[in-house]
Amino acid sequence: MLLSRQGEYVSGEEIAAAYGISRAAVGKRIDKLRESGIPVAGRRSSGYMIPGWADVLSGSRISGMTGGKYDVRVFSVLESTNTALRRAAKDGAAEGLVYIADRQTHGRGRMGRSFSSPAGTGLYMSVLLRPHIAAESALLITTAAAAAMAEAIEDVSGRRSGIKWVNDILIGGRKVCGILTEAAFSVETGSIDYAVLGLGVNIREPEGGFPEELRSIAGAVCEKPVKDMRNRIAAEFLTRFGEYYSDLEGRRFYSPYLSRLVLIGKKINVIKPSGTETAKAVGLDRDFRLEVEYPDGRTELLSGGEVSTRQTE
Repeated sequence: MLLSRQGEYVSGEEIAAAYGISRAAVGKRIDKLRESGIPVAGRRSSGYMIPGWADVLSGSRISGMTGGKYDVRVFSVLESTNTALRRAAKDGAAEGLVYIADRQTHGRGRMGRSFSSPAGTGLYMSVLLRPHIAAESALLITTAAAAAMAEAIEDVSGRRSGIKWVNDILIGGRKVCGILTEAAFSVETGSIDYAVLGLGVNIREPEGGFPEELRSIAGAVCEKPVKDMRNRIAAEFLTRFGEYYSDLEGRRFYSPYLSRLVLIGKKINVIKPSGTETAKAVGLDRDFRLEVEYPDGRTELLSGGEVSTRQTE
């Protein structure tokens, strides 16, 4: 009720009557909302209010904006949305289940890196997929998600974004979103049993700024809290990704992805287990492999599963 009437005071009596509970029970529920990080103002003569500026996550609102195509569940805190959703997948959960957390205690990125996930400032979400594609096509999920999230951020915030191959979204040269796709494969068929698509978006900078080790590379979509920003970006992403996911092999997201790719024409460091080599990024093939050219004239197609890249100074 408070969320649907955000910015407006609602009396304790009205809330109690609407839910058939006592005034004391209303007070306890308000305390729980505050403990979960939701700012609830209270005024003795007026009741309770969630301020109009507050960016409060709502699973029902996100699901509604997608036409009910996803089962969206919001948690105040999870260890990791990917970890929790993988457990649900193993228990047989259906495709389209989405977990979103206001905060993660052990958020993860690619290659085991930690992902800073403070409360109230980010969108930390995971989507359960059961795609009918071969294991070697798994990269299509990540690249479709990157294109969809870049478009969603632009549509909702009005800010132009770029994609750093293969899975980072940038604004102004700083990372605002990372994507981690984790899959389980069938040994018998060689196909994907299920995939958990995880995304972490820095909606705004946390109080006190980003951790010291991230300050030179991390950015945010907004400078200050914007009402409904997280819900709108989540819903817009799910809608756009759903369109691409329905025909992954058709690769309709190739052009949106390529047009935002920031490494083309630039020198990069190609990092392999055998060592690091300097190269120039010269193109992207239809399987989203980055084409690089080494100083000696050799060319190579790189896949996200084989290497990582870092843009050189």
